[in-house]
Amino acid sequence: MYSKKDLYKCIFIASLVALLSIFSYDLWSSIGLGFVSFIFALYILRLGKTIPLLELMVLIAAIQWILGPHQSYNYNYQHFKYYMYVGRLEYMQVIVPGTIAFGAGVLFFYPKLDFQRVNKGLMDLVAANPNLPIVLIVIGILSSFLINLLPPAFSFVIFLMSNFRFVGAALWLFKATRVNTLISRIAIIGLILLSSVQAGMFHELLLWSALLLSFVVLRFQLGIYWRLVLVLFGFSLAFLIQSVKAEYRDIIYSGLESRTSTTEVFADLVEDRLKNLNTLLSNEAFLAEMNVRLNQGWIISAIMKNVPNNQPYAEGETIVEAVKASFLPRFLAPGKKIAGGRENFEIFTGLKLNKNASMGISIIGEAYANFGREGSWVFMFFWGAFMAWGLGRLVKSGEKQVIIFVFIPLIFLQVIKAETELYVVLNHFVKSTILVVVFLWGGRKILNWKV
Repeated sequence: MYSKKDLYKCIFIASLVALLSIFSYDLWSSIGLGFVSFIFALYILRLGKTIPLLELMVLIAAIQWILGPHQSYNYNYQHFKYYMYVGRLEYMQVIVPGTIAFGAGVLFFYPKLDFQRVNKGLMDLVAANPNLPIVLIVIGILSSFLINLLPPAFSFVIFLMSNFRFVGAALWLFKATRVNTLISRIAIIGLILLSSVQAGMFHELLLWSALLLSFVVLRFQLGIYWRLVLVLFGFSLAFLIQSVKAEYRDIIYSGLESRTSTTEVFADLVEDRLKNLNTLLSNEAFLAEMNVRLNQGWIISAIMKNVPNNQPYAEGETIVEAVKASFLPRFLAPGKKIAGGRENFEIFTGLKLNKNASMGISIIGEAYANFGREGSWVFMFFWGAFMAWGLGRLVKSGEKQVIIFVFIPLIFLQVIKAETELYVVLNHFVKSTILVVVFLWGGRKILNWKV
């Protein structure tokens, strides 16, 4: 639950931003910017008091559904395809209330727990199982090498297990140690994160960096100024990574840099961006192209233009399909859809994708495609409530088995992403929960872990 003091602080900041924005933008855009400020402030305040996964989820959504589109409307430069397909007011008066409804569902049903006990509980857990963090890291590293070697039927499970290296890294932070050993341990965790760079998995790097930050702040009880500095540094890192991502992948996949390591290529590109940062920040075309990677609104706006004008509302069809597909294994439902989002994207946006491309329409985009404006608001509220309920069930389990808390980020890894559609989110949530339950049961029964 939230303290009234924290909520009042966030409401004050949001109101101030909204009032200042009203002189330059329409009412709904101003309210949207105020809500982005509200959830950002709430996330900062909650770091160290909890593991703010749901706050991060709503923050990412608010940035990609409100802030990114807001910036796109402000730029004179326009991408030939990734642009806003409807006007600012038409877009904002649908998406801003929907995003706020999403946040309201989370806030109203947020689980109750004193997360200060989690810190001590995790330290006691590592003290009783000193090798457990290393075991998880090794399982994750070995699994990452197996992803491309095993049949596709095992790919999702192996992908989940490859993320155990990040779970182990989070748990490793709670091992009692001297300062110099702690610094070396954090450096090794940094190398684990950089392994995502070598694989070109930048989204994985950014998500796990944000998730591990929650454990760093919780473990060392960092003050609000340190929290703010670390979060702003994270946003700066995300900006740099997004600016080099496309060029890095082109270089690596084309084999032009076969004589140097992928890490060196990445470091050289980042160094080049830093040297030319002032020039880049003054280039509107560059900033607009960067915003395209942030802005999920162009897809949502394409849905709004196409549905129901050219494509009728789905009226819950994709929701029902997602629920069924998430709970049934493929051998029981061989015809169920494949994750990736290509089918729904083309149907609801009316746009075509390259044969190797896939894009998600987001939860709120899918909600609008099914239920329209007001219906999407209702759906988003209940979706936020469901996420809070799901976290609440895990929190209850964590009161009995504290190790659950370091696995919660893995269970929510796809859930907190703002661009994924319902099937991807539910499929990950259900399958990862089952995997974690089975894994921990096996650890207790077979390996005698004291978890």
